[in-house]
Amino acid sequence: MIATTAFQGLAVSELSALGVAGLPLLVIEHPLGGERPDAVARRSHQALEQLASLISGVGRGASHSVGAGGASTGRDVGGLSEKGGAPIGANTVSESELTLDDDALSILAEFSAREWCDGLPIVPPTAERVAAMLGGRDGATSLGAMPPLWRQATVEKLAVNAVMAGCEPAAFPIVLAAVEAMLDPTFNLYGVQATTHPVAPLLVVNGAYGRRVGLHAGSGCFGPGFRANATIGRAITTWRLKAAPRNTPTASPRTRRPRRGARCATATR
Repeated sequence: MIATTAFQGLAVSELSALGVAGLPLLVIEHPLGGERPDAVARRSHQALEQLASLISGVGRGASHSVGAGGASTGRDVGGLSEKGGAPIGANTVSESELTLDDDALSILAEFSAREWCDGLPIVPPTAERVAAMLGGRDGATSLGAMPPLWRQATVEKLAVNAVMAGCEPAAFPIVLAAVEAMLDPTFNLYGVQATTHPVAPLLVVNGAYGRRVGLHAGSGCFGPGFRANATIGRAITTWRLKAAPRNTPTASPRTRRPRRGARCATATR
């Protein structure tokens, strides 16, 4: 596999998530575009040196990645970190339950430290609030695997994100429908999640139900002041953030524009 230095962490995480952590990884200095001929030549020589080293290593039965400078990263066939810890990309903290003091600021600090939210204030997802959001649905039901780490998008996890985002329970069916649509292969969520282009999902809700839950379709529908529009989009955004690899420099390596949050609106007749 070939990756640039900026995406080496993402590549290692995805290899582990896909169960091929032992696949050799060749790392090229970033960026690739806009470089002078001497820089391109330097990268070519580095790539050839790495390739020779990787081929030699595979011949000896070893499996590792080689950095842009030719040095081994220390990754082994088990996909363990250099310190011998948990597999890269694996959940090191249980996702089922976390007990914290009932203090909004402490909860926000803890969730932000674990990269479980977007950094803005959240509604603490207590068991009672999550149950209310589920509305009797089976939380263990999965809508599919979420790229790029292929974690299961269960109804309970989506309910947790909807609570955190400030959604009302009446809006939860829209969140479920949106996620189901995004997981359809034709949507190419993998590309949306992994690209550096500043793309973000746009959800357009058709029919009377969107208006019933308060979705706004008029002027300023993407601006402040419309709870349903803002919180449905935010619920989808926080869900997407949780699928980002934890050993990358940032969960949102976007360029050109800072925007990446999902947006939601309803259609007018």
